[in-house]
Amino acid sequence: MSAEHNRRGPIVCLQRGLRSLRANWELIPVLVVQSVLTTGLMLAGFFILLTAVGVSIVARVRDLGTAWPRQLAEELAASLETAPPALISLVAPLIAATLVWTLAFGLYCYLQAGVVGLLAEAEAAAGAGLPGWRSFRSFSVAAFDLRGRRLFWPYFWFNHLLGAVVLCWMLLALGLVALAVGLATGPDVSAGVAVGCVGLVPLGLLLLAIALWSMLATVEVARPGGGVWAASRRALATLRRRLGAVLVIWLLVLAGWMAWGAALAPLRWGAAIAAGDRMVVWLGARGALMLAEVLGYGVMAVVLVATLAALVGRPPAGETGAG
Repeated sequence: MSAEHNRRGPIVCLQRGLRSLRANWELIPVLVVQSVLTTGLMLAGFFILLTAVGVSIVARVRDLGTAWPRQLAEELAASLETAPPALISLVAPLIAATLVWTLAFGLYCYLQAGVVGLLAEAEAAAGAGLPGWRSFRSFSVAAFDLRGRRLFWPYFWFNHLLGAVVLCWMLLALGLVALAVGLATGPDVSAGVAVGCVGLVPLGLLLLAIALWSMLATVEVARPGGGVWAASRRALATLRRRLGAVLVIWLLVLAGWMAWGAALAPLRWGAAIAAGDRMVVWLGARGALMLAEVLGYGVMAVVLVATLAALVGRPPAGETGAG
């Protein structure tokens, strides 16, 4: 049987991903903790900077209603216009905020390494075909900590690489906008509009390719066989060979993401109506809904990583692709 027929199809990969989710369900609360802690630390860094420019977060939020983000932004703008702080006074808060953000990034890399490393190990140990979900069991606190520490630096540098790739895309997008605006302000407005509209297509396709590559590379980093550059090259090779399968998996998980968000949408509206101007009620309802959102998205994330691990893993000869 040819190697082409030995590759798993997206449906088989998804089935294996769902069984890995069932076997390692403890990773869902880990992802919730990752989301809560990293988001909290990022906000803490911003609050440090806001306090440095004269905005008292604790004092102001207590008196604000449900429209507090807009009111806080208006207060910040007014404070900067009337009495901008001296640059020297911002040095210490900026250093403190940077340290908090660095802690958030390090925590994110550690938890990401533990989650993806365990799912990749579970896929490698499960065997061929469609074994029972117990064959995918690999979670333990000690194993998670081991993978997190061992893969911390690969994911640390991979996330930097991903940030650099996204930054390059943003520079291309900014260059396209500048070119389109420059042409539109000239004698021929239609030229600027045409350049902007035509350039959006390759930019959008490039962004989609970056997203698909980053998903595959995230799994490849956890597999043996080289460092970040080798994993990135393997992810590109897999994307070229299995573009259709990767797109199907991504669309299926995206559909699940959208369905979960749509299911929670009526609850958001109901909570906003019931809360009215009562800040405590609004915060409690919003917090409960955010927890439900993060739990659902954690399920989708585990399924996506486990499914892609099944896709990039090479099944033994004789296993028939399907789907």
